[in-house]
Amino acid sequence: MSIPLCRMHLDAAVRNFRLGIEGEGSYHLLQFIDEVEPLLGRAPAPELQRITPLLNRIVAAQGRMDFLCVADLLEYENLLPGLPD
Repeated sequence: MSIPLCRMHLDAAVRNFRLGIEGEGSYHLLQFIDEVEPLLGRAPAPELQRITPLLNRIVAAQGRMDFLCVADLLEYENLLPGLPD
């Protein structure tokens, strides 16, 4: 459970979704979520209020199979800054 490991999976998910390798992108997105979940439990309330809608948008985009939207949200919405190490 570390920010660098979360960042690695986040970057790999973005790269794979952009290349059209949705299976690998989904794998790394799941790994990212597994790594970030314990950090969310220790995050301050304002950070949770900021991140939760973003995660919901990411899940909705993936459900629509809009993988470029998923990649955009992962890349341009800063999911990690206020999370504790």
